[in-house]
Amino acid sequence: MEREHAVGVVGVGTMGQHFVEWLLEDGFPVFVFDVDDDRIDVAEASGATGVSSPAALADRAETVVLSLPGSQYVERVMEGGGDGDDTDTANGILATLGEGQLVVDTGTTRVETDLHYARECRDRDAHFVDAPLTWSGPGNRPTMFVGASEEGYARARPVLEVLSAQHHHFGGLGSGQIVKAGHRLRQNNMAMVDAEMVEFLRNNGVDPEAATDLLDLDVADRLFEETYPSTEGWAAATETETETETATAGTDGRNGTDGTSEASDDTAPDGLEGARTAAPRDDLCEGAVRPRMAVSHWAKDHAYAIEIGHASNTALPVSSAVYQAMLASQNYAESLFDRELGFQDPDWFDRADPISHFRRLNRPAEEWRRVGRNDSDGLDAPADPADQDPEDDR
Repeated sequence: MEREHAVGVVGVGTMGQHFVEWLLEDGFPVFVFDVDDDRIDVAEASGATGVSSPAALADRAETVVLSLPGSQYVERVMEGGGDGDDTDTANGILATLGEGQLVVDTGTTRVETDLHYARECRDRDAHFVDAPLTWSGPGNRPTMFVGASEEGYARARPVLEVLSAQHHHFGGLGSGQIVKAGHRLRQNNMAMVDAEMVEFLRNNGVDPEAATDLLDLDVADRLFEETYPSTEGWAAATETETETETATAGTDGRNGTDGTSEASDDTAPDGLEGARTAAPRDDLCEGAVRPRMAVSHWAKDHAYAIEIGHASNTALPVSSAVYQAMLASQNYAESLFDRELGFQDPDWFDRADPISHFRRLNRPAEEWRRVGRNDSDGLDAPADPADQDPEDDR
């Protein structure tokens, strides 16, 4: 079949639907595929044409845009995937991809995954571009970080200019994913530092909102709330590991008295193995690892989450916030893997929500007061906020 000068979008959730609308507005014919027929219906109502498989889409469109929630989904649509772990190569993009075509991966995907499929595309005389995105930036469209060969970037540029408010070509294949990883690493660790600061101030009798307003700090308003959202979606993430055979002696997964965190090798290399037993916060036995909460919902691929979590242990000083962010990332990845949460499930939260849970569980008030002020200094310690009447004027 002669391919049309069109763009195919695989994955038409919230971001994919935006892509469809923008491409149609710019005059591109658009084909779409999604495992959810309702999403295809929405895209068709906008003017796109639905197809039956990724292979059928690649058979019709010169440019294929992947808008998928993680590496495993990229693998599935490229190779062809049926129910469960079944593979049907006839349905995959690689089955019909040919000379001159272009695949653009806009998701947060592991570098090695994108490099693998870039080689597969090259073997077919096609191009592959990694272009993960962020909404941090100017305009009402995302910013894209691009990794590609010069030729691949030149081919992708007309489409990238439609899909983004701005984009930058950082270098060869995989460069875009590396920039995205660095960007997210900073975001999550800065958010964790903010959460630790807010809890430190509150538990030492100071109004954190007043302090951050005075300093004009960009701290999420939700961190100032006294109550925190909770649904059963976080049940897996609040479990604790009560088997401590591999816990570091003397640290029991907690922060040292100097305010830094000492690592404990309490997980297998892939972060997914080991017995896990649910335990309420008040029932933590000596030597148990503290409950570890999710940092954000960006890591939809569990292995990628663990990789970035470990990156925080090497790219930055191992401060309390950074190391706890690594543990939270590992535990978050495991909870997603266990629960098989889908992107935009009701159990997903904005990044500030799980951070609120995290700081409440991981930093008891007495620890904050201990590191904040020593009672032996002869001064009156700040009042315990927990002992104050809620009606008192603070």
